[in-house]
Parts: sequence; C-alpha cells; structure tokens
Amino acid sequence: MHLESLGSDDSRFKRLDFHDGLNLVLADKTMDSDSTDSRNGAGKSSIVRLLRYLLGGKATPWTNMLRDYSDEEFWAVFSVAGRSHCVRRIAGSTEVTYDNATMGVTEWRLCAGTELLGFQRGHVRPTSGEIFGQLVRDQFDNPLKIDPHEKDQASGARVGFYLGVSEEALAKAAQAASFEANKKALSKAVKDGTIGGLGPDKAGCRAELVVLERDRSKLAERLTHFKVNESYSKHQRLADELSQEITRLNDRGVALRRRVGDLEAASKAAVEPSSSGNEGQRVRRLYREAGMTLPDAVLATFQEVLDFHKSVARNRALFLEEELRDARSDLKDNDAAVKRLDSKRASLLDLLNSTMALDAYSKAQADLTQLDVQIARLNDRISDFERLDDMDSNLKRMRLEAVDSVREELRENDAALEKMTSVFVSICEEIYSDRKGKLSFEVDKKGVLRVTPKVDGDDSKGIKGADIFAFDLACVIVGSMAGVIPGFLVHDSHVFDAMDDRQLCSCLNIGARLSKEYGLQYIVLLNTDRLESAEEIGFDRGEYPISTVLTDRGENGGLFGARFG
Repeated sequence: MHLESLGSDDSRFKRLDFHDGLNLVLADKTMDSDSTDSRNGAGKSSIVRLLRYLLGGKATPWTNMLRDYSDEEFWAVFSVAGRSHCVRRIAGSTEVTYDNATMGVTEWRLCAGTELLGFQRGHVRPTSGEIFGQLVRDQFDNPLKIDPHEKDQASGARVGFYLGVSEEALAKAAQAASFEANKKALSKAVKDGTIGGLGPDKAGCRAELVVLERDRSKLAERLTHFKVNESYSKHQRLADELSQEITRLNDRGVALRRRVGDLEAASKAAVEPSSSGNEGQRVRRLYREAGMTLPDAVLATFQEVLDFHKSVARNRALFLEEELRDARSDLKDNDAAVKRLDSKRASLLDLLNSTMALDAYSKAQADLTQLDVQIARLNDRISDFERLDDMDSNLKRMRLEAVDSVREELRENDAALEKMTSVFVSICEEIYSDRKGKLSFEVDKKGVLRVTPKVDGDDSKGIKGADIFAFDLACVIVGSMAGVIPGFLVHDSHVFDAMDDRQLCSCLNIGARLSKEYGLQYIVLLNTDRLESAEEIGFDRGEYPISTVLTDRGENGGLFGARFG
C-alpha cells in the first residue's frame, strides 16, 4: 500500500501527490508566524490527522471544525498491488466510501484491514486502527505507544505481529487478561454479596451452612409431626382458664391445710379436766376468787362448777372434731378437683404440643422457605468460591501457555527479531556516533511481549524523537519484509523538532536510503527552514519534495486554503 494523492472536492484544498521512496511535504514558515498560534497555519499536522480520519479514525474537535468549513468530501487514493483505490469521507461523518461502496466507520475499519493491509478474513488483533496508529503516527511521547492509554498487551502484540508471531499465540495473553478480569469481577461480586452473618470466604460459608442445615432439619422434623389445629386458639384459651382455676384451688388447698393443722392442734388441746390436775386447780382458784366477790346465794358447789366445765370442754371437743372432719373433707375434695383439672389441662397441653395453629404453621413454613433460600444462596456462594479456585488454576495454565507460545514463536522467528534489532541499532548509531541503541524483547509472566526501544543517554525530546524514528522504520522494514504490513510510513515534523540539524540530516539520509533499499514509501512533513539547515550539512533534497508547498503566509496558503479561528 502506497499513498498516491490526498485531496478534497473543495477547490481551496491543496491537493498533494506522492511518489515512491522518500516524500518531503514542505511548509514555508514566515518570519511573522506566531509559534503559539492555535490556528491551522500551513497545515502539516492536519495531513496526519486527515489521513488517520480517512483510515477510520474517530471524529474529533478538529474534524468537527472542518465540517463547519465545508460539506465537501476529503479523499485519499492508495495503490494496493498495482491498483488504485479511493477512500472518501465527509468531515464529521460516520460513513466512509471505499471505491464505490459506502459503509459505516466500524465496517470500514474491518474492510481497511483486508483491503489495504492484507489481513486474512477473521483476523482480530492487531486491528487496522492499531497498525495505522503507528504507520501514520500522531503520538510522540513513547515509541511503543500509539496512544498514551494503550495497554502493553496491545503494543506488544502489534510488534509481535510484525515479527511473525501468530495471532493465536499473541491472543493468548489477551485471553488470559480477559479471563483475569472476569475472575476479578466474580471475586468482587462474591465478596460484595455477603449476606448478614454469612461468611465472606468459603470456610465461613461452609460453617454457616452447617448451622442453617441443622436449623432447617429441626424445623422440617417439627412440621412433619405437627398437625394444623383449627381450634388451637380455643384450646389454648381453655388451657389458660384451667391453669387459672388450678392456681385458685391450689391457693385454697394451702388455706385448707393450714386450717386442718390448726383444728388438729385445738382438738389435741381439748382434753377433759380433772380435780387433781392443773385444770382442777385452775377451776378451784377461779371458784375462790368468785366467792370473795359474789354472794353465797349465787355460788354453786365446786362439784357443780367442775361438772359444768367438763361439759363445756366435752362440747368444744365435739365441735372441733366436727370442724376438723369437715375441713379434711373439703381438702380432699379440693385436691381431687386439682388432680382432675390438672389431668384435663395435661390432655389439652398434649394436644397443643402435637398440633399448631394455622398462622403458626404458616409462619413455620415461611421460616422453612427462608432457610431454603439462605441455604441455596450459601451453596451458590460456595460454588462461586470453588469456581474462583478453578479459575486461579486455569489462569495460571493460560498464562504459562501464553508465555510458552510467544517465546516459542519468537525463537522460530529469530531472524526477524535479529533483523529488527539490527536495523534499530544501526539507525541509532548512524544518528548518534557516541551513543548506543538497544532494542530488548521480553515475555513477562502474563504472556505479554514487552518491547523496549532505547537510545543511551538522557530522556531528552531529541533522543526520544530518535527512538521513535528508528523504531518505526525498523518495524515497517521487518513487517513489510514479512508481508504483514505495507512499506508505508508517515512522520510529522514533531518527531524531529528537538533534534539538532546534524541529527535531522542523518535521519533524512537514513530515510531516503532505507526507503530505496526496502521499497518503502516514507512521507516526512517538514518546514523548509529545517530542510535548508539539513542541506547545509550534507543532505541532498533531490527529487524528494512533492510539488505542492504549503505556507502560513496569508489566509489561503495552508493546506485547506483558509485559516480556522
């Protein structure tokens, strides 16, 4: 794939026609140009942005600005296997026209992979956007990254693709990463799903499961032996009434036992008095005291008094005996009543203990259902923990497979790896005679190919630009030799901004020589003053500049024939 031309249906646009080998797109920078001017100026960087946009890039504030300027289409003509193909797109549009077929941007990205890059049907990674992101670079902070947020796996897979590592081997690291992400999501969901006192880990869940299953077994057994008693409330009320009556009778029995005791004691004391006993003496004393105060006429003989006293005592004993007999009879009847009522209450309690009220039965069933739900959730959580354990094992296996696969295929493609390293190191040595270039490859424990391009020295912007220049050329050379990407590369002048004139001269000479040697199309966007400085040191522009020269002079000298404010 080579770029033949870039243009627009708007007549103000400066059409650009390209050739094979090194292409210099030059822009004149006037003395009164403000380096901080945010307007389009000559439009060198806009060429990169426009190419990225035509190749399936996203609509950006930059492209939206163009939409306000014109509704005309922008187009690029590419040569693929000796045939010309045109890509057309309106600024801000979500559609792309390839030759005569119009399609959405997503479909075009797939189509661009097969039509322009030669991807086989079913190819997944790297995507056409990831390839074009390096071939038409607009990011200059990291030689390996086409975007500051690009993951190491994606950039490593892109370089591995250039080296001939199969898509299947490169995909294993991505598959392992996706699997790990799913594992982390499941782990978080499992831990965040802790319910009440349910354990946050497998051991805690198993312990809680034992408790819940035991409670469920007890409740299920209870429900098995219980019957619904529709008169449960009535029987419960009757049992309560019997308990109250038994309590009353027990209290009465206590009083009756106390009375029986008192009557028994009184009866025992009610003995018949005798003249020789204490009782007779007491009667004699009372009689004498009465004789001192009463007339003789009212006094009876002592014998009469004693007989009277005996009669009273005898009558009292008979009375107490009768009262005691009645009290014992009442106590017996009371105890019999208590026994009878207690037996009746016991029967009711047995009935209540063997049956349940309908609402209590319903609640017990609901409790059983709730226990079943909790047990099921615990079993699910335990299964999830077991899945996590299995996923840990599978993840380790997947990572080992990814590491082994990439390492094995790198060994099989050792010639390509050596070629990329050799080209990178040679370019760096030619730019910097006093510095060494290093290109290291490492497959980490996750199966990700980590590539580190590095020129010895500080991390200045000049050296970083040399890193990007050397690395991109090395990738394009090796990738085009393998037939996996076209020999096509575009570099904005930002790559060379921090280089001095000698280093720029070296880069241009290298680009011209390698383009010819490997059949590349290398497009460089450059200000004329930098080119002139390089020429003074030893670069020969020859036929490298394209015919159209851009300028920031006036309102219509730039790429679009107008400035945007």
